[in-house]
Amino acid sequence: VTDLTITLTTRARQCMVTFNGAANNNTADITAMFTLDIDGVNQGGTNGLMFIQSTTAGSPENASFSFLTAVLTAASHTFKIQMRVPSNTGAIDANPNAHFSVTEIPY
Repeated sequence: VTDLTITLTTRARQCMVTFNGAANNNTADITAMFTLDIDGVNQGGTNGLMFIQSTTAGSPENASFSFLTAVLTAASHTFKIQMRVPSNTGAIDANPNAHFSVTEIPY
């Protein structure tokens, strides 16, 4: 997914990652899976952190989620939203626009 990358320098704290958006697959009943990559490490495993399944081809479905990280090291970190589909073509819908944020959680 392009343009859904944030680099943030944190203290040794947790971060709240939030993605708000809609997605679809161009074929009915095929999923689109979303995960979060932090510094090159997939946080959601093989099936991601969440998935959507459109009952109608191309129908946008809510793909929003939040994720609380483990305590990160005091350093610069790169956060990326990733999406995959098992077959056909998936897309993040541009209307409404997707929103992605990372917030360091103060103690």
